[in-house]
Amino acid sequence: MKNLRQKIVIIFVVVLLLAYTATYFWLKNNFHAFAFPKILETPTYFFSEKMKQFGLDYEKIALSTDYGNVEACIIPSKSQNNIWLLYLQNTDKLYYSEKNLWRYRVWNYLGMNVIVPNYIRNEQAQIENPEKLYQTALVAYNYLIDKLEVPSERVLFYGEGVGTYPVIRLANEMNVAGVVVENGFMSLQSYLQDLFPVIKVNWITPDWLNIKDYITQIDKPILFFNSLKDETYPFRHTQMLYEKTTSEQKKIITLKKNLQQIKEKDGKTYQKALSDFLKELKLRNL
Repeated sequence: MKNLRQKIVIIFVVVLLLAYTATYFWLKNNFHAFAFPKILETPTYFFSEKMKQFGLDYEKIALSTDYGNVEACIIPSKSQNNIWLLYLQNTDKLYYSEKNLWRYRVWNYLGMNVIVPNYIRNEQAQIENPEKLYQTALVAYNYLIDKLEVPSERVLFYGEGVGTYPVIRLANEMNVAGVVVENGFMSLQSYLQDLFPVIKVNWITPDWLNIKDYITQIDKPILFFNSLKDETYPFRHTQMLYEKTTSEQKKIITLKKNLQQIKEKDGKTYQKALSDFLKELKLRNL
C-alpha cells in the first residue's frame, strides 16, 4: 500500500513537471499573440456600408509611413467644433462590431471626429510590437496636425487595451488636449504574470508595452475607464495606472459591466463622463 502511494505521488509530480515545462515552452513561443487578444465577438473587418445603417458616415484613407501605407478610417462628426479623437484599439485588425458600435455613435453625438488607424503589420516591417504600435499612432497624429491642420489642443488620444501603450507614450512627447484610457495594462509581462502566476514570465518574454515610466511622467489631463468585469485585462491594472500617473487632472470611472454590456448597463455613465471631460477641457459648451 505504501509503495502504491509513493508511485501515485511520483506520477502526480511528474505530470505537474511535464505540464509546467509544456506551458513554459508554449508561452515562450507564443507570448506575442497575447499582445493582441483575440476578438470574442463576430467583427466586421474594415468598416463597411453597414455603418451607415447606424447613422454613421466613414471615409477610408491611407497613411504613408516608412514601413508602407497604413489603412485608417475617419468617422466625421456634423459638429463644427473640430474636435478629433485618435482611437488606438485593442486588436491588430481595423474593425467594428455592432456590439461596440454605440461607442462611435456616442463620440459622434459628443461632436468628435474619429480617426482609427490599423496597426503596421509585421509583413510590412520586421519591427517589434511596441514600435509598431507607436509608429502607427505617430503617423495618425501627424496626419491630423500636418495634413488636416487640426490644432493640437483639439486632439484627444483614446487607448483601449494594448492601445494604452502608444497613447501614453505619444502623449508624453506631443501636445494634446487630453487622454482617455479604457481597460489598460502596465506591461505585457505584468499581464502574462496574472494569467500564468506559477511561471517566471520575465525569464521568457521581453518587456513589451511597458508604460510604467511613461505613466509617471504624463502631465496631460487623463480619464480612465475601468470595467470590473472586463474579459481581457484584470481591472487592477487600470487602477494601478490611475494611481501612478502624476497628472494633476485625472479621474477614474468604474464600470460594473464588461465592454459589450456597457451600452445596456453603464451607457449613461460612460457618456456623461466623456461629456464632462470635454467640458473640463473647454472643448464642449456647458
